Amino acid sequence: MWTDIHAHLFNLSGEELRGCVEKYLFSGVTTVVNNAVSIATAQIVIEQSKKFQSLVAAVGISPFDVTSQPPDWFDKLKKLASHKECRAIGEIGIDNTNPRYPLLDQQLPFFKKQLELAVQMDIPAIIHSRGAEMHAAQICKQRGVQKAIFHCFTGDLQALRFITQCGYCISISGIVTYKNSHLTTLLPEIPLENLFIETDSPYLSPVPKRGKPNSPSYLPYTGLFLCDILKVTPPELQSIVKGNFNRLFL
Repeated sequence: MWTDIHAHLFNLSGEELRGCVEKYLFSGVTTVVNNAVSIATAQIVIEQSKKFQSLVAAVGISPFDVTSQPPDWFDKLKKLASHKECRAIGEIGIDNTNPRYPLLDQQLPFFKKQLELAVQMDIPAIIHSRGAEMHAAQICKQRGVQKAIFHCFTGDLQALRFITQCGYCISISGIVTYKNSHLTTLLPEIPLENLFIETDSPYLSPVPKRGKPNSPSYLPYTGLFLCDILKVTPPELQSIVKGNFNRLFL
């Protein structure tokens, strides 16, 4: 049974969410980590996780959303993170590639403060680090973070090795299935005990669903692609990822 470590389902209506859950359960996906990006969406993912046992909530402020949060955002986030449905702080992080994002100096205080909360609560931090993988990992290490997942990893071998040497995990998205993706050469470098897979729904649909809105029900396409490269069977990869999930989240 597959585990999707990173999806965004907070925009779905109640009926849409029910349909989504039914589809991914039918596809063999039994656990989905539903990531927030703001205080408002953190409230939603908590409520969604109360309704479906297969959903796990992660609450956090994404680097894209740091300039639109209330002044008391941290107190609100801390309260939301105390709910039993919350198992991680995410999506948080820094982005150094997209000019649409706020300035890095605006992103960093939010990232560091939320890492402190993850350490305090002893739960994983789910990290966006596009174009800043080494920087983000160094900050995690400096802040004493023990549990971190670098979601939708697209960095280089140097960053991958540093992240895994720190004991942090790498999550692979549908990008790996795209033609000429450099991730295919990096996959064998990821220790299996540091590996996760994800959809990043509704973004980054894997081949053959590329171009359509993504869904956790599409996770097996990425999982089976990884099995071919890593020379493991689907049950073996499912067991590896589930074991990693249990170690970090339970």
